[in-house]
Amino acid sequence: KNIDKQQNSLWTRLSGPPSSNVDVQASWKTHGADAFTYEILERFSETDPFALELLRSERAEHWRTQLSAGTVKGS
Repeated sequence: KNIDKQQNSLWTRLSGPPSSNVDVQASWKTHGADAFTYEILERFSETDPFALELLRSERAEHWRTQLSAGTVKGS
C-alpha cells in the first residue's frame, strides 16, 4: 500500500466529521496535525490473511505500548 495515500486519507478523516476513533480525533482537534506522525514501524513477510491479521493486531498492541500511544509528549 502507498503510505502517503494512507496518511492523507487518515488526516482527511480526522479533519472532517466525527471518525470511528473518537479519542484520536479529540487529540487531533486539541493538539493539531503537528502532534501526529504516520510511519511504517514494522513490515511482515506473512502472506496468509488470517495469520497476518492476528500478527498485525498483536504487533499493534506492542507498538502502542512501546510508543506510549495515547499519551501526549510533555504532559
